[in-house]
Amino acid sequence: MGTYWVSLLVTLAVLALAASTDLESRVQNGQPIGPEHKHLVELNTHFEPYQPGEYVFSCTGSILNGYWIISAKHCLQRDGSSLNWAKIVRHMNSNTENTIVDYKLAPVIGPYRAQHDIALVKVANQLNTNVYQPILLSPVYPVQGSTAIVAGYGKPDPSLPRQGVVTIGKCNFAPICSFSNEFTARPDNGDSGGPLTVDGRLVGIISEGIPPTATNPLYEEHYVAIADHYNWIMGVIKT
Repeated sequence: MGTYWVSLLVTLAVLALAASTDLESRVQNGQPIGPEHKHLVELNTHFEPYQPGEYVFSCTGSILNGYWIISAKHCLQRDGSSLNWAKIVRHMNSNTENTIVDYKLAPVIGPYRAQHDIALVKVANQLNTNVYQPILLSPVYPVQGSTAIVAGYGKPDPSLPRQGVVTIGKCNFAPICSFSNEFTARPDNGDSGGPLTVDGRLVGIISEGIPPTATNPLYEEHYVAIADHYNWIMGVIKT
């Protein structure tokens, strides 16, 4: 494989109940984000050297503590090759910049992406956790049939995140999944890496979506189970 370079921009914002009419590029059929999602961050990546007009790949992440952010592995990896980047962190509300010093990719534990699509990103300068509240992890699977909340930034412009309620289902190619139709909430472009939460705790990471087919009229959303990687995550973020 060739060597790739990518610039990673992590945007941290104090979240408010902002309304907008142009939000359907993020969580479909959702609502403006609530104040409980102060852990949410936006990640924008592009190849280096950056060319004006080049496509920016947008993902979502969540703050775990003052130094570590959790997102999706595929946001930092292409064709099996890890991406290096010009290490930049910007706080949207203050426009200051810090440096990303490291990232870790979850170990592969099965043949399907949603079994291990997790990345942990470390920043150089400690985040103010009084402003950007870390999310708590759940070491157990969500109960099938229970409701959960998904959240994400979607496409990077405008950068207004959204959330929606989904029901935990059962599928064959992911540890956790949900199903939706054109009227119910589901993650969309740029929500990858975003949180799936139950009772305020992170139970899953948004990985991928499968569109309807002739035999399955519903959208199928796949999530990585935090429970499968809980010990690995806790071990990494202590460093």
